[in-house]
Amino acid sequence: MSGKRYLRTEYDLGEERIIVKTYSAGMLGNHASRKPKETATSEKVKRHNRKKAVFNLMLLLKLNFIKGDWNITLTYQKGLRPTKENAKKIVQKFFRDLRRWCERNGRTARYIWVTHIGKKGGIHHHVILNQGIPFDVICDLWKYGAVSVGHPLYPDKDYRQLAAYLLDDTKNGDCPSAHEKGERLYNASRNLKRAEPKRKWINTGKWKKNPKEPKGWSLDKDSLINGVDLFGFPYQFYIIRKKTERRDKHGRSLSDKGAGHGSIQT
Repeated sequence: MSGKRYLRTEYDLGEERIIVKTYSAGMLGNHASRKPKETATSEKVKRHNRKKAVFNLMLLLKLNFIKGDWNITLTYQKGLRPTKENAKKIVQKFFRDLRRWCERNGRTARYIWVTHIGKKGGIHHHVILNQGIPFDVICDLWKYGAVSVGHPLYPDKDYRQLAAYLLDDTKNGDCPSAHEKGERLYNASRNLKRAEPKRKWINTGKWKKNPKEPKGWSLDKDSLINGVDLFGFPYQFYIIRKKTERRDKHGRSLSDKGAGHGSIQT
């Protein structure tokens, strides 16, 4: 054994799991791949935090939203556009009114919203909202302009690009112009489920470039990344998905006995 170890983190999303393997920058013996006395620049930290925010938002989307949920934009009537401060109060009131409507009608609202500023200075809000709330209700509650429907949420739930778009993620890592330092990049309803990471230190210095699939699960090969992070440390990222159970004409399972829900340990 080389004396090095790595941290394996698993996010259980039900039908799929995300696995990330990294080296901790603060652990003794894990600096071999980093240049001596290299310090993190503010730009690197900024980009790192940005990628982390996109990843966390992707997890929220995967856990809480499905095909057919709303992807809408709330805009303001031309000539009546509010200041950024007033826009925040307006959209917060919209969601309070939405929650009240849901309480009266036996519905539940789950949502994420972000504020963007267009090239011409127009403020608008992007909203991901669960289905079951009629479009005419949304339009009635948004009294300040138009409601436009974007591309519907897609069935494979690969929400990385959507998360990056919602956070206005650019190649140079700039923050959205609608957000300032110290402000939230996105706002989420309190009833959203959140992924609890399972972390484990693996007492070996290396992981397999092609991870082994556990029984009952298949590796999404397109998701597999063996890369180097912004600080020079190797990492691995991949997604596994639960296999669909095969049954015979009598409805009996054709799956191998003992197929479980174990984790990859390599």
